[in-house]
Amino acid sequence: MFDHLWKKTVIFTLSAALMLSATTGVYAVPEEESDTEDSETEEVAIIDEEGFPIIRGEMGITIDVETGEILYAKNIDKKAYPASTSKIITGLLFAENSDKEDVLSYTENALAQPSYSLNTDYGPIPLGYEMTGKSAMEALLIYSANDVAAMVGDHVAGDGESFVQMINDRFDEMGLENTSFTNASGTHDEDHYTTAYELSVITREALSNPWVEEVLLTESVVIPTPRGTVPWENARRKVANGDPVLVKTGYTPAAGRCLVAIYERDGRKIAGIVLNSEYNHGDTMVFEDMDRIMDWSFDEAERTPYFEAGDRVDTLEVEYRPLRFFGPVHTAEVPVTIQEEVLYFENDINEEEIHVAVELKDVSPFSMDPEEPVGTASIQQREAKESYAVYPEVSRGDILSNHIGLYIGTGLGGLIGLVALAGLIGFIIRFNGRLRKKRRQYPRF
Repeated sequence: MFDHLWKKTVIFTLSAALMLSATTGVYAVPEEESDTEDSETEEVAIIDEEGFPIIRGEMGITIDVETGEILYAKNIDKKAYPASTSKIITGLLFAENSDKEDVLSYTENALAQPSYSLNTDYGPIPLGYEMTGKSAMEALLIYSANDVAAMVGDHVAGDGESFVQMINDRFDEMGLENTSFTNASGTHDEDHYTTAYELSVITREALSNPWVEEVLLTESVVIPTPRGTVPWENARRKVANGDPVLVKTGYTPAAGRCLVAIYERDGRKIAGIVLNSEYNHGDTMVFEDMDRIMDWSFDEAERTPYFEAGDRVDTLEVEYRPLRFFGPVHTAEVPVTIQEEVLYFENDINEEEIHVAVELKDVSPFSMDPEEPVGTASIQQREAKESYAVYPEVSRGDILSNHIGLYIGTGLGGLIGLVALAGLIGFIIRFNGRLRKKRRQYPRF
């Protein structure tokens, strides 16, 4: 009898568990408690044969916040879904158009949003429920509430559609060509996409906003709801190395586990993006990916020479007359060099895209000096750009030495001419002397 009851209890428990698991949402799955397959994999190498870190994410990038130099790159221009990392642009526009004391009202648009939302997870929340700007920003960026993202959009732009237009207009201002959003939260849509590189542009701009930065540095928040408060911890606690960091997570089944971050060490900031990583039971993999590429970027990535000091970067063509103001026109090709080492981070993107543009002045060979610059060389790697002075490899004397024969011939000719002229002048003087003498001997009467 007991055995029969025990079996019935087990069957009932398993059935209930299956029914519960079937209700898991497909949009903006809870980033702290998502029921996903355990994606634990066997240990793999963490550095590839070329010395770059290996990550589970399909796309990844690290980029120096100050210079825009790309340090690490993996499929950085491939289309990807950003999931809830999308909320950083929502937070930026909210910060630019509102303040902490603003009062936001819960809208129909907010009510319609799928989980992860305060309404579905801790509701119900009635229409018109009010929340301060401070609490809304914390719920948006720390809790990652989809309904609060919609509420923010309605507050800033009047309705969701107008807010999405604001977002995409901002992307146009940023010069993004491979990013387009359809909503404020990152819930999955085939037409809501970006790339790792362009998301790094958004991340650097959004996370530099003081209010956004302040919230993302907060260790934990307490979010008010009609049914009480919801305490929530910042996901930055999952970063292993203890650096001052700003992070925003994201997940949908289509997007995979996503993470955007800015780390700071010794005054240097690097932005990192990992997209479509794995979501394991302990939710450690995407953070391991990020720590790996960030540690490598700070500690291992080194600039290598693209130009050594003294390397030729171009040739300057100058036209001139060796005799300055008359005579035939000659053309000289003057090698132009750079006198300092030009360094860059060697990776596939920089190798493919690095561009050198040399702009030269109109220089006279009669004033050319190897110590005086004749132009600039601009070295560009996507958005990173730096200019260097360039110098002629030869001097005025080097160019004019090519015409020694002409100068000797011209000099001899000039000397002969002067001698002839002097002789002529002497003859005239002597002739005039004789003529005056004769006149004195034979005066006229």
